[in-house]
Amino acid sequence: MIHNLLAEVERAAAEEALDFKGIKRGDHWEGAHIKTSGSIAAVLDPDVTPVAGTAWLFAGAEIDGKLDTLVIDEAGHFSLADVWGAQIRLSRCCGVFVDESAEAVASVEVVRRVGADKA
Repeated sequence: MIHNLLAEVERAAAEEALDFKGIKRGDHWEGAHIKTSGSIAAVLDPDVTPVAGTAWLFAGAEIDGKLDTLVIDEAGHFSLADVWGAQIRLSRCCGVFVDESAEAVASVEVVRRVGADKA
């Protein structure tokens, strides 16, 4: 679940004394650094990293070229069509495959480099 990933990001940031601003679109999340917002302007704020949301958010035309890496949590619940729709808007697409029972990251792989292909 995305909330587990966000909680782990928040925990690791606290452990390393990192300061950042993050946005989550969708159901409510409030952490020390990551807040929920329904605003596309909040998502596109250059000071925001990371952005959490659904395939619908990342496939939107307003995202085109604005974000650089897509990390897919629990990729088994994300269809290939959703991956394709989202990754064409980004310069890189990473798949992060999480074992739900162990909650451990099993693999991170750069799937496709985009950018020059957008014409």
